[in-house]
Amino acid sequence: WWLDINCPTYLDMTELSKMFPLHPLTVEDVLQQEPREKVETFDALGYYFVIVEGLDGKAGLEGVSVGGTNLYMIVFKHGLITFHFEDVSKHTDRVRRRLLDSTHPAELSSDWIAHGLYDSAVDAFFPLLAFIEVEVAEIELVTAFLSDNAQGQSKLLRRITDARKLVTGLSRLLAPKNDAVRGLRKRLVELRGTGAGASEMSIYMGDVLDHIVTLLAHLAESDARLHQTHHTYLSAISLNNQQVAHSTDEILIVLATITVAIFGMQCVLGLGSMNVEVPHNLHAEDRPPGEPPRYWWFIGIV
Repeated sequence: WWLDINCPTYLDMTELSKMFPLHPLTVEDVLQQEPREKVETFDALGYYFVIVEGLDGKAGLEGVSVGGTNLYMIVFKHGLITFHFEDVSKHTDRVRRRLLDSTHPAELSSDWIAHGLYDSAVDAFFPLLAFIEVEVAEIELVTAFLSDNAQGQSKLLRRITDARKLVTGLSRLLAPKNDAVRGLRKRLVELRGTGAGASEMSIYMGDVLDHIVTLLAHLAESDARLHQTHHTYLSAISLNNQQVAHSTDEILIVLATITVAIFGMQCVLGLGSMNVEVPHNLHAEDRPPGEPPRYWWFIGIV
């Protein structure tokens, strides 16, 4: 059996505690919407408690803010209870379809349903990972041929920032799952023994663990590539700024040279065009015969 409860209240949890042997800490974690992903075993009460954090299901891969939604599972030997405060129908419907699939070879049990929900939450990360890999490749290509256009450079910087936010958000959601699944495999052996069903479920959880490790490895690689691309972008911007500064210096030198030349010519033209007597230019009657005008000193100063 499987009991799925959406947005449980304090009264709901109180009534459930009367029908099922729920530990007060489990009830508290559900009501307070404990965000930390974990696995707890209550041997005396005959169940284990799992908190799974999945994607919030926002439409569109370009939504950079990666949010998480929690799914709480209380797994007994012959049934389980799930709690959630947001829409997780994408995962629950997928597991229900698997339950109705008569060709599925696995033994249908509460552990198998818990595995299906966990596996569905992990599989939801793969489309985002594919989007990130394409986005990183495009960013690297644009960075390699970075234009001098300020608008294009600003747009590229926003793409790099958004991609790194997305990678960081996905890594934050996936990292706790690694330890949680390892702990869950160990708890299954402790609770269910070493029978065929427990061994098969351990194999299924191992497959989920492999998916998590693969996702984390690809995200780490994408983060490293984005980090390197960011450094390449900054280096290209610095080089462009140096080239622009060098061109500006050359233009200033040319303008300064032209200004000085024009100023000198203006001085000569201004002094030479003044309507005054030329200094030391004696009148013709005061000059000895054959003596040239005495303005050589003025020419020397100019």
